[in-house]
Amino acid sequence: MENIQLNNITKDHVYGKWEVKERINKSNQENVFNSIKLIEIENGLYKSNNGRENSGKLLLIRETEIIYNPQLVFFINEDKIASAIITRLFSESSGDKKYHYLTLYFTTGLELILQKIN
Repeated sequence: MENIQLNNITKDHVYGKWEVKERINKSNQENVFNSIKLIEIENGLYKSNNGRENSGKLLLIRETEIIYNPQLVFFINEDKIASAIITRLFSESSGDKKYHYLTLYFTTGLELILQKIN
C-alpha cells in the first residue's frame, strides 16, 4: 500500500473516473453527492451520476489557516453546492493491477471512499 502525502496531492491525483466503493453518512443533511455512484473529474470540471447527471466546476484548494488538508469545492453554475476535504489518497497492488482510492469528507458529514476506474 502506498499513501500519498496530503501536502503532495495535485489535480492530476484527483482527475479521472471514480466509482463509489463505500458511503458513510453521519448526518441527514441534503447533499447532491448522497446517492452518486460515479464521479468524473477532469480539467476543473466534474460530472456525477446517480441516475441523474450533475455537472459543474470544481476547484482544488489548500487552506493554511484552519484545515490543512486539500479541499475540493463543487459548483453548479456559479453556486457553491458542496465542499469536501481529502482525508486520504492511496494505491495498492494486487497481482499486476494497481488500484487507486480517494476518501472525501463533506461538510455535511458524508464520507465517500472512491476507487479509480481505469
